[in-house]
Amino acid sequence: AQTHGWADLHPTTYCVNAVMNAWAKTRSKGRVLGAKRAQQILERMVRLYDSGHGRQEVRPNVVSFNTVIDAWAKSGEPRSERHAESILRRMDELSSNPD
Repeated sequence: AQTHGWADLHPTTYCVNAVMNAWAKTRSKGRVLGAKRAQQILERMVRLYDSGHGRQEVRPNVVSFNTVIDAWAKSGEPRSERHAESILRRMDELSSNPD
């Protein structure tokens, strides 16, 4: 079966960061929804990267984490600082365990 090159099409960190950024900036149903969705996407990136299945192309970077931290900071959620701090701790954990 001919795939027209689609089988080789994989998201990159840059692409995933762009989607997280879009969610982080959404105002639909309040900014909390955007922050939650951006965090879910970041968590998926981390799982893909941690799985060791050659998913280096979606390795979260400082932009990935900062996008989610900023989304929580602007969300207006009463406990946003806790969410942001947990993201910061996760970034620190990943940076402490290099490949």
